[in-house]
Amino acid sequence: MDVSAGAGLVLIPPGQVILSDWQTQRSWLVEVAPYELTAFPVTRALYAELIGRWPGSCCRSNHSARLALLIFDWS
Repeated sequence: MDVSAGAGLVLIPPGQVILSDWQTQRSWLVEVAPYELTAFPVTRALYAELIGRWPGSCCRSNHSARLALLIFDWS
């Protein structure tokens, strides 16, 4: 897999988002800077292939290898 800079990334433009707190019934507007997001899910297997180790303490079964990582750090 080609993991060169920018490969498979989508630029998300800057904009505004309304955040809400349902408990306090408050809402507020937040400015969001531009950022890049992968165009496809990063699975546990892909992470292991690219980084050289499995994320966290997950098992390496075929099922868990296909699960998407929701929160991770590339470092």
